[in-house]
Formats: sequence, C-alpha cells, structure tokens
Amino acid sequence: MVNIFKISFFALLFAVSGCCSEPLEPLAPVVSGNPMRVVESGSLIDQSDPTIDIIFIQFNQEQNNQTINSSSVIVEGMDNVSITTSPNNLEIRGTPNCGAEQCIVKLTLKGTGDQAIKNTLGYPLDGDDDNIDGGDFVQTFIF
Repeated sequence: MVNIFKISFFALLFAVSGCCSEPLEPLAPVVSGNPMRVVESGSLIDQSDPTIDIIFIQFNQEQNNQTINSSSVIVEGMDNVSITTSPNNLEIRGTPNCGAEQCIVKLTLKGTGDQAIKNTLGYPLDGDDDNIDGGDFVQTFIF
C-alpha cells in the first residue's frame, strides 16, 4: 500500500507541475520590516597624523562584517583606504588624493546588488532611507 501511495503521489505531483504552460508570477521581495540604515555619519582629521582623514558611519543594526569590503564600501577621492568595523559601526581612514585646500571625498555604501552591505540576518542596507531594504547610501565629505 505504501509503494502504491508513493507512486500515486509522485505521478500526481508530476502531472500538476507540468500541467500549466503559463509563467508564474514573481514573488514580491522579502523585506525585514525594520530596515538597516545609517543613523549617523561624519568626518574628522586624525589628530595624530593630519594627513589621514576619518569617516565614521553608525548603523541602527549590527552589520554582517563579511559583506564589508572594497566593493560594498566605495570611497572616491581617497587613497590608502582602510576600513575598521565594530558592532553597528564603520571607520574609514585614508589620505585624500587632491592638491587643493579642500578635498571632496564621495562615499557610497552599497545597499543593492550582489555586493550589498547586509545586517546579521541577511537583509540589505536601506541606503536611500525609504524604509525598504535596499538602496545605496551616498554622501560627500569635504576635508
């Protein structure tokens, strides 16, 4: 009886799965309901080495540090960039690569695509602050 049941079940499953030729509707994206976002950001000059500038970022949730890398944290206008993490925080250090009195540094934190920064639950950064997971955070700093 069990073998007949298994055969009937798989025959029914095969028949149902192959019955329709219409494409399935894509599922809506899964959202966390409490997106990870930047709650504070700023910059300063390292007092021990004035050639080094520091950008700090604070998130409202702990980030998954495996998603923090040079593809998810993009710094334009700064050389020798290093990124240090602690729970809910990033510290980005580097040397501005301009010869002017004021240097402009553009920071992009990826919230979209394969390189998105994610929280410890796997949800991407809500960088554009629209209360939906995903979107890049972009900010310009002047040193």
